[in-house]
Amino acid sequence: MKRNSYLVLALGLFLVMSCKNNSKDTDTPETVTVNTTAKEIHKAAPTTVEFSSDEVAIAYSGYNAIKTALVNTNFSEAKSKAEISLDTLRKTELKSGYIDALALLAVEDNIDGQREAFEAVTQEMTNLVEGNIATGKLYYQYCPMAFNNKGANWLSNEEAIRNPYFGDKMLKCGLVERDIE
Repeated sequence: MKRNSYLVLALGLFLVMSCKNNSKDTDTPETVTVNTTAKEIHKAAPTTVEFSSDEVAIAYSGYNAIKTALVNTNFSEAKSKAEISLDTLRKTELKSGYIDALALLAVEDNIDGQREAFEAVTQEMTNLVEGNIATGKLYYQYCPMAFNNKGANWLSNEEAIRNPYFGDKMLKCGLVERDIE
């Protein structure tokens, strides 16, 4: 009986040792699968709002194009849209801090700087649209995590969250704080 116990123990030890994965004997590199599909490009929802001022409508259209470029983390598109919007607005009668804030965004040399400037652009645009909506509504949205948890707002044509402060990193981070009608 004692001999059978030794035999079972030896057989068990042999099986454990033979099944052991000995990584020192393997020179095979680890295989990693990488997803190389193109990132999704987000398009702005159609604007259903009508403004009581043509200048505000022009300004909001530019704002929305810049916001969409930031959602897509597209520095050059945001810069281009800001410059085009500035050129257009300087030819109108619109006198607003929005133009000054937009000028600061247009000269930023990286996406993070653009996103920081966008916070002031949003505040000025909010001041413009409040009281100037003839029909429809906009959504005043908020991301509590923007700028190291300080938080920041933006305007949207749609209730669905598309975060311009984080883009594809945290696309849906945020909430609708209120409607602007």
